[in-house]
Amino acid sequence: MHKNKNILSSFKNAFRGFKSGIQGHRNIQIMLLSALVVVATGLYLNVNTTHWTILLLCISLVISLELMNTAIEKLLDHMHPDFHEAVGKAKDIAAAAVTFSCIISAVCGSIIFASYLL
Repeated sequence: MHKNKNILSSFKNAFRGFKSGIQGHRNIQIMLLSALVVVATGLYLNVNTTHWTILLLCISLVISLELMNTAIEKLLDHMHPDFHEAVGKAKDIAAAAVTFSCIISAVCGSIIFASYLL
């Protein structure tokens, strides 16, 4: 591991990590597509600033948790390539965090969009 010498290096590493996190990972690709649909819907419905804030926080929460879940899975797979019950439980818990955030975010988005459609 190396120390970042400047902020530009930090951003470069972060973007490299984001690229690594989305390449070949179907779930996060679906989440990014869903985020685009949410943004497009928000633009179409001309949602207010408060609703944009909530929608963007939900999007960032879901995508951030999915990236963390991917990082946890990669690390655990590297450290314990064979099946281990504790590793399986840790992966399940990380996946549950993503699923929970997806469900709550979908509810928030539905409430917001329904207020413009009904």
